[in-house]
Amino acid sequence: MSAVVKILFTVNVLFICGYSTASECHSSKTVTPTTGNSRSIASEVKTIDSFISTDRSTEVSKGLYLKSDKAIHPSDDRLVKGPDSPRYLDAVGRLRIEKSNGKANICGGSLVAFTPKQSSRIVVTSLHCLKSRVAVWSTTTKDGKTIKRKIKDIVYTNFESDVAFLLLEDFVDFRDVPPLMLQYNGGSSLNGHMSNGVEFAAAGYSADAEKGKGGTVLTYDVTGDMAARDVGADPIGGVSDDITTFGGASGGAIILSYEVDEDYAPGILEGKQAFLFGVIKGGLTNDFASSNGVEGSNNTRFVTYEKFGLELYDSMIKYNGAVDGIGDQNDDW
Repeated sequence: MSAVVKILFTVNVLFICGYSTASECHSSKTVTPTTGNSRSIASEVKTIDSFISTDRSTEVSKGLYLKSDKAIHPSDDRLVKGPDSPRYLDAVGRLRIEKSNGKANICGGSLVAFTPKQSSRIVVTSLHCLKSRVAVWSTTTKDGKTIKRKIKDIVYTNFESDVAFLLLEDFVDFRDVPPLMLQYNGGSSLNGHMSNGVEFAAAGYSADAEKGKGGTVLTYDVTGDMAARDVGADPIGGVSDDITTFGGASGGAIILSYEVDEDYAPGILEGKQAFLFGVIKGGLTNDFASSNGVEGSNNTRFVTYEKFGLELYDSMIKYNGAVDGIGDQNDDW
């Protein structure tokens, strides 16, 4: 399954709706970016406060609607993860974060490593998801196997970029779940591949009733436009048009998948690989909603890997271990 991803021109964006209890999100002005027009995306961005989505797995589906006219939203072309979905989606697990009142927040979190054949215990997610330290990461693989790990510790946080690294209580075997890769080598960058058009997926546990089933299944979008840039003044770095997510998708992954060059990691990697390009933060708008009240957007905002790559590299070395020919090449960053 492939789709074209474009690099677009963007300007600084201050803050957006964080997708991790919909009642906490409000906007002073509606934002309506135009598909394929980066200047429309950038120029109409307004500051929107953060929100988190609760577990709504028992609520009944009644239909997705625009807040303005209650019509079925035509732009939601997300797919639901199933047996025919790409295997790399197995690495995007569901985080259930227990709260002191007995309820739970739902977010996503991505298992990462230097190669897809390295077992891992490091998960990348959004910091605003972590309302407590009591959490469980789980994923159901294409083969139907469910894997769960308790969160042992939070090993890195960045409030400005809204990113956190979690340490699982035990390794997840790569034969069960191949982790997403972090770009660690020089040469052809992920930004370069994105501009050339490669397979991508924006995957998270959106808690809408219609497709996300209250955040119990992984949904992913493979069409739309993405913009990214590495500018220090913008701690987030990524914006999109026509990529749909709902509350609950925070911490999910923007994934790029492509054939690596022969000289990328000779003797270690070959063929098609899946890279973590970014972490879903929220939406630029909150102008449509599910029947269960969860708000969503077709303009998803994400933190690009450049904003946390060096710190993640160090954490993977410390907790997953180095890989000969890769883990000792920090000079390539």
